[in-house]
Amino acid sequence: MAALRFISALEAAGATLTMSEPLTESRTAEQKIEAAVREHAQLVFKICYAVVRNHHDAEDATQEVFLRVWRNASRLNEIEDLRSWIARIAWNVAIDRKRRLPEQQIDEHFEVPQRATAERDVISGQTLMLLERAIAKLPRKERDALILASTEEMSMAEIAKVLGASEATVRGRVFRARRQLRERMKKFTETGR
Repeated sequence: MAALRFISALEAAGATLTMSEPLTESRTAEQKIEAAVREHAQLVFKICYAVVRNHHDAEDATQEVFLRVWRNASRLNEIEDLRSWIARIAWNVAIDRKRRLPEQQIDEHFEVPQRATAERDVISGQTLMLLERAIAKLPRKERDALILASTEEMSMAEIAKVLGASEATVRGRVFRARRQLRERMKKFTETGR
């Protein structure tokens, strides 16, 4: 499904996927791009969503990421770690998109369900909102490392490649971010503020 949306987006952008080039080169590039879309679409969407916090904007950013991959198809053979390379593109696209978008606190699809456990659901929803606010208040470098480590479950080496920092620096940023979140959430549960 993601591959079809990507191909549709390419066609909408005026690109054509024809076999006019030599069969082996064209076919190989197409297959590599299609495999990259299939293999990394979920990761790219999760990274984009973690940054923009909106489903539709994350979908748009995901398509933009794979358009960039397609534009750089000639470089695919040179890339050592395709997952990290695509993750870095996703991170940069999402950050750029976030800068251009008006600030939103929560995805518009977030709703507290009305059921018998409504009180518990409201408390969970409030805790989630507080956690998101606490994450948003973290220093940018710590927040970025935490999002990639927690939400995307990337290794420290992968995060280091995406953020352009050393593994030790990334570990320190994640540690500090988690400590700050723990302190803020503890303060909230003790004081209610």
